[in-house]
Amino acid sequence: MNDLLKSINIRLNNAFILSFVISWIFWNWPIVIGLLWYNAKTLELYGYVNYKGLIIDNADVWKNYILPLCFAIAYPYLKLAFSALQTTVNAIDERTTKRLSGKGYISTQKFLDLRDQYETNIQKLSDVISKESEVINENMNLRTTLTELETANTLLKEKESDLRYSNDKRLLAVSSRRIFSGRWVLSLTSSEGVDVYTDLVFNDVIEDGGYIIGDYVGRKGRMMISSYVFNPYSRRVALHFRIDDQKKQLHKHSYGESMFFFGNLSWNNDYTILKGGESISFNELTFEMRKIISA
Repeated sequence: MNDLLKSINIRLNNAFILSFVISWIFWNWPIVIGLLWYNAKTLELYGYVNYKGLIIDNADVWKNYILPLCFAIAYPYLKLAFSALQTTVNAIDERTTKRLSGKGYISTQKFLDLRDQYETNIQKLSDVISKESEVINENMNLRTTLTELETANTLLKEKESDLRYSNDKRLLAVSSRRIFSGRWVLSLTSSEGVDVYTDLVFNDVIEDGGYIIGDYVGRKGRMMISSYVFNPYSRRVALHFRIDDQKKQLHKHSYGESMFFFGNLSWNNDYTILKGGESISFNELTFEMRKIISA
């Protein structure tokens, strides 16, 4: 079956056979239509007894053989003729187009309009390129500014870090009793008058018993600090100390003679003045120590 179909396909691909079949169907269309679509009732309606009668009544030597054969023979030549005609028409059209293009013209006004349009488009393109250049330059300037700001921010953070480190070291130093090392002016007064006003010099040594001692300058006497508590957030200070002064009759304190405790003292901003007050037995005591800075 497959070989039969291949054989039919080969023959139909032959131009002579295909043109003969098409021509035969064209000239004998009543037979083809009757065989494909007519039934017995339709055949009887058109006056045919059966399909054989249909074929015999429509059979004709010219239609069945001569005309299809002539068309099949003439088809290749007709095809060549049509191809040649198409080639000729295409060549004529191409020559006509070239000739018209070579001799074509436009009006002066049209030319001027096109030239103005061209110049306008060129100007628009130039403006776009110029604006793009401005945007690129602005972008570069912004990047430069951003880099400078980032550098400044980095330097500021470094300074802030250094300042924080310096403050931490300063607070650590202030938290120690050695903050009193050096020369100070001590003023200890009561509501009844001045009790002590003298210069002191503290050494940097913590004695046995936890004291740091400041000796009077120019006369006998000393101040012994036994307890010092510093709050770095409020700069408040609690101070417990003893004063030995042979020329002054000091007030007695609940801790004993010449013993003092102040729980509400405070430093100034640069930690050179420590002052505050305390109320003891209806006697207002005021304390102040001022560091002497050498010139």
